[in-house]
Amino acid sequence: MADERTDEAILRDAASGNRESFRELVERYTRRVFSVSYRYLGNVHDAQDATQEAFTRAFASAGRFEPRGSVYAWLMRITVNTCINELRARRHRPLDRDDEGDLGGKGGEDDLLDLELRRQVRKALDELPPAQRMAVILAKYEGFSYDEIAGIMDRSVASVESLIVRGKRALAEKLAPYIVSH
Repeated sequence: MADERTDEAILRDAASGNRESFRELVERYTRRVFSVSYRYLGNVHDAQDATQEAFTRAFASAGRFEPRGSVYAWLMRITVNTCINELRARRHRPLDRDDEGDLGGKGGEDDLLDLELRRQVRKALDELPPAQRMAVILAKYEGFSYDEIAGIMDRSVASVESLIVRGKRALAEKLAPYIVSH
């Protein structure tokens, strides 16, 4: 589309208080922000809250965006911080897992096995330390490069590489018994 505006142009308009313009950015990235939030928090309700909070924070700080990276990477940084804050707040209340919402099929045996595998993957992800979990999610599910993840997580590239290697190793160990038996 020739008339589609860049993320940077939308953010400049939002920085001047244009909520309608910012809505374009929300429409472009809601699914991805929610996806990261859900994978990190593992709960639809918390992921919805985190998504809304991340966009609220992004709108409030639109004027402070510095084009060192993409708008999407900046938005992911806000999302990561929002999820970390949610985990801190969550320490004071019980977890509410709702993985059943993932099942999109008709309930056949393959769907049940697929659902069980997703549950095992989610459980294994949940057991990773928070920084490893986020690094793996950003690399595996969002496709960010190590450089981009370093910027999002405010870490060195070497630190990100280490987090991902350790995270993948831990996931492989945790999922090995399940994958071998199925």
